Amino acid sequence: MTILAEKAHITAEEFTSRPHQRNYELINGQLVERKPMGMRESHIAARIVTFLSNHVDQHQLGYVFASDLSYRCFGDPDTLRRPDVSFISNQRLPHGIPEGGYAALPPDLAVEVVSPNDLAYEVQSKVELYLAAAIPVVWVVYPNTKVVEIHRPGEATSVLRARDELRGEPAVAGFRIPVAQIFTTQAAIQAS
Repeated sequence: MTILAEKAHITAEEFTSRPHQRNYELINGQLVERKPMGMRESHIAARIVTFLSNHVDQHQLGYVFASDLSYRCFGDPDTLRRPDVSFISNQRLPHGIPEGGYAALPPDLAVEVVSPNDLAYEVQSKVELYLAAAIPVVWVVYPNTKVVEIHRPGEATSVLRARDELRGEPAVAGFRIPVAQIFTTQAAIQAS
């Protein structure tokens, strides 16, 4: 996590008005550079967005968002974080549709895809922040080991491997996918 000492404290409003803020998050009023995803990790995040979006759209459950949506739901009004993938159900959106700007409510599901340059304590810190913000389910996806961790407030972490099935409950009703399918590359699909 690289903190940029450009100004002592930046408000969420100042942050969202900056044209170059896409590569940053705001943590306690401090501008923090987001580590870039690798090609593989970006592909996996895109697959998760696609799988979730297809299911969510088919069942009209809500909205799936990519990593460019900031959430302001972490206690400190000048903290804006960006999960790699997130989902908000229809009934939790104030007008049933997404509005402009950052999301002021926590998502029903947050997903982090871990890149080789992500530090373990930073990933754990982000998961703890998400759970403290009342996000009911957090998936942490590890491309190197093809493992998905499921975190829920007050529960032990579940670890899913390629042979297991990833389920969306309670956040994304009815969503099910083999874990292996998340990590399948186009080359593997063409070979089968």
